Amino acid sequence: MRLVFAIFLVLFATLTFAQDVMESDLTDQEKLVELRKLLKMNPRNSDLHNNIGVIYAGQQNWPLARDAFLVAVQCDPHNADTHKNFAQVLVYLEQYDMAIAEFEAYRKFSTNGALDAARLIGDTWMAAGDPALARAAYLNGLELFGEAFVPETAHLVLLLVNLMEKNGAMSERQVLLEKHVDSASKLDDSASKNIVILALRLIYENAELLSESGLHANAAELYKRALEIAPDNDELLPKLSISLLESGEVIEAKVVARLAVNEHPEKAGGWRAEGLIAEKEGRVRDAAEAFIKAQEIEPKTDLAVKIGELYLSIGDTRNARLYMSQLVNDDDAPPEALYNYALSLQREDLWEISVKPLRKAVEKDPSLEPAWRALATSLRKTKKFSEAADAYEKVLTFGDDKLQWFLYGWSLVKSDRAEEGIEAYRKTVELDPLYAKAQYNLALALISLENHEEALDILGVCRELEDNSYRVLFNMGICCYALEEYDRSIELYDQALEQKETSAAWNNMGLAFLALGDKKEANGCFKTAKGMK
Repeated sequence: MRLVFAIFLVLFATLTFAQDVMESDLTDQEKLVELRKLLKMNPRNSDLHNNIGVIYAGQQNWPLARDAFLVAVQCDPHNADTHKNFAQVLVYLEQYDMAIAEFEAYRKFSTNGALDAARLIGDTWMAAGDPALARAAYLNGLELFGEAFVPETAHLVLLLVNLMEKNGAMSERQVLLEKHVDSASKLDDSASKNIVILALRLIYENAELLSESGLHANAAELYKRALEIAPDNDELLPKLSISLLESGEVIEAKVVARLAVNEHPEKAGGWRAEGLIAEKEGRVRDAAEAFIKAQEIEPKTDLAVKIGELYLSIGDTRNARLYMSQLVNDDDAPPEALYNYALSLQREDLWEISVKPLRKAVEKDPSLEPAWRALATSLRKTKKFSEAADAYEKVLTFGDDKLQWFLYGWSLVKSDRAEEGIEAYRKTVELDPLYAKAQYNLALALISLENHEEALDILGVCRELEDNSYRVLFNMGICCYALEEYDRSIELYDQALEQKETSAAWNNMGLAFLALGDKKEANGCFKTAKGMK
């Protein structure tokens, strides 16, 4: 009895001293020296050999660690932890079959169930390049856990999810996540949280796909399911509200949106949902106010555009301009939004400011015809006639339009490109011979190039279209004078004066009399003209 007790004391002292050595500040080499001293006293002590293996493993000296753990296992074949340590070193040495056998021994002799054994075996098969056997090991682990869901279960689920994703087994992956997500949502470990995140992401993706396909009611059901999993998620209520709105469940959508705002007033989603509902119901100002609150919380260009467009729709150009102005400096601004912003500026005669967003709109989308028209107008209004002409030329590539041809011609003439302007006016009157303004401007352009004969013919057409208007008769008089038809010139000026008495007409008539040598009549005309100034 005394001998047994003495042996027990030696063992206890050995273990206690060994633990002190491992926890001391000694270097690894010094620890090894002390542990080997203890081995001389007790060479079959499994724990001492295990501790030596741990030190070598920490140094990544895998062969020496393996040898130490092998002896430890031989000294005590029933020590589960030693089998586990031995197996992990064998994995590093790529001795996978032996490693799996040791992990099985770890599971067999463990007194606490070796919860991680299935995962370690599966990981070893993965390292060995056999994902099929790894999958089987992970599934076996899940079967062993049964209905119980613990953090280790979550690890196994995540490993299987990754394997299924790599193999393209997306439907199996979805079923697995759906099966375990409710249990995972009740735990607080990182693996369980990741299961919830993956499940929610999958629900989001499916819901968005359904929404894009017009199946908004089905999307709403998915968002409801997501809320069961994560009731505190502040993104779900707004998404559910919008899906309900799009599926025609307006009352329920309102309730959910209001709940989102009440529970998360600091988040933009609920306010955005309320804005969409108000817009759907035609409550434009309510919609704008809700979107403004969302914009204040989470500034976004698309939201500012939406607010601006709402104000624009009710004629509130000042507020429209206020929210849409940031578009000009946003590289991702949609061309249609830039165009709408420019329209709000044009409505307030802010032609100069409207040029920049319009240039940006047509640069982003050269096929946006209304933006080209608006740009041409703004350039013309700001007297950038040559640039306006270029813009009108682009407008006309979309199709013939008599007004656009006319404005193109007008801009060309104003930019001292009279010959090109004349051709544009000719195209205008070709499209509409009764377009009096185009006929008249064509005649003026011809006069500027001293083509008085053709100008006179065209003014003859204008005379009928405008029923002997002053401006036509006056310019006909100018043409006749230039063609030295002085009598006819005087007759035309006289008719013009009947329509409207001007100093210019009296002066020109005086010049015609002077050309005929009638100084008396000429002086009378000049005197009348002078008296009118």
